[in-house]
Amino acid sequence: MEEADISFYGIVLLGKKDPNIREYLLSNRSGELWEYQKGYSYSPVDASWVVEALINYGNSRDNELIKSSLDLMTKYGFEKQTGAIIGMSTGFTPYFIGTDLDATSHLSYLLGNYDKNKFKAILEQTNKYILNQQSSSGLWTSKWYASTLLSSFLSLRALMLFPNENQKNIGKAIDGITNLQAPNGSFLNSVLETSLAILALKHVKCCEDKVQKAKNWLKQQKNIPMSPFLFYWLEIEGQKKFFDCWDKGKITEAFRDWALK
Repeated sequence: MEEADISFYGIVLLGKKDPNIREYLLSNRSGELWEYQKGYSYSPVDASWVVEALINYGNSRDNELIKSSLDLMTKYGFEKQTGAIIGMSTGFTPYFIGTDLDATSHLSYLLGNYDKNKFKAILEQTNKYILNQQSSSGLWTSKWYASTLLSSFLSLRALMLFPNENQKNIGKAIDGITNLQAPNGSFLNSVLETSLAILALKHVKCCEDKVQKAKNWLKQQKNIPMSPFLFYWLEIEGQKKFFDCWDKGKITEAFRDWALK
């Protein structure tokens, strides 16, 4: 990876349990948190991928680090006024700073699965924030990720912490996702998007026929194409520079392997 040489290896580790990647992530942390890339500041958008990967890996030696990471991200990230998680408090450009949907959704899911009772008061507030960000299509849009389905997958998992209260919005999200399925079983004819749709629908235990059709299409794809994954712009010396970051295959392959588990 030319960019995201730290945090997105968490996604790679979610796709395949590789002890070398685990050690790499443990060796490249900033205290008890992780950056997007060496030399960048910490963000819960990035650190959450690594924490989830370590939880999923299941090595008990990581338990104290996981606990400390979750506590720190909550302590310094949760904003009572908005009920959301702050993505960054400083940045190269103003839009980096402030509340962040993906950080809120991802961290909420991790906190809820780690200790829902301990974090219940916070989760009830983040739940309201996530609901308010849902679009009329039933999906969510990120200010970082090119894929609407990625942001929607993260948001939907968080809503499932309160499935009864969020039943209407969860149903709206399911409709929004399934509406994107093509007759051949894929979602947007994309390996990445199909993998994300499968992960989202599997999490809500819904639409088994659609999931199976998507899996069948996914298994038939022999190549992992490049995919747009991340975009952002920086303001440097008064000039805006746009960064359009494409995955060369590692991230897409990881999501595919995760979806087919």
